[in-house]
Amino acid sequence: MKVWAYFDAERGAEIHRIEGSFNGARYIELLGNLLNDSNKKSWANSIVFVHDSHPVHKARLVVDWLDSQPEFLVLDWPRNFGDVMPFEILWRDLQTILINKNVRVENAEQLWHSIDTEFRGLTSDLCYLKNLVHPHMSEKLRLVIDSNGGSV
Repeated sequence: MKVWAYFDAERGAEIHRIEGSFNGARYIELLGNLLNDSNKKSWANSIVFVHDSHPVHKARLVVDWLDSQPEFLVLDWPRNFGDVMPFEILWRDLQTILINKNVRVENAEQLWHSIDTEFRGLTSDLCYLKNLVHPHMSEKLRLVIDSNGGSV
């Protein structure tokens, strides 16, 4: 099952189930819906995207579209540092919740319902989201520096 999600430590998070292929055009559609003109005004002056090495993030269509949006800042995440990326911590925590609750599913709809429900519960806590970014990042980056850029 393919999902796409974002979080903002001040505003919360959303998760979307991706039906069909997930390509550059679909990613731009998701971003466009998320950041429509009326919604953009409620965001801070700049919106920061942290992209990992997923191919859709590197698609020429996506890169050009994001470059045309002056209020967007895109940070490319190094390939070997997934364990430092705040969203990877969120996915790990979500997986732990599902495992600890012994969630059993028999079909894709049940899987989606479980993921969606637990994601919304986890990310409804803005303190949790803020902690993913602020104290977590400085601690993890210090470990990366201490390991001379190695995995932590």
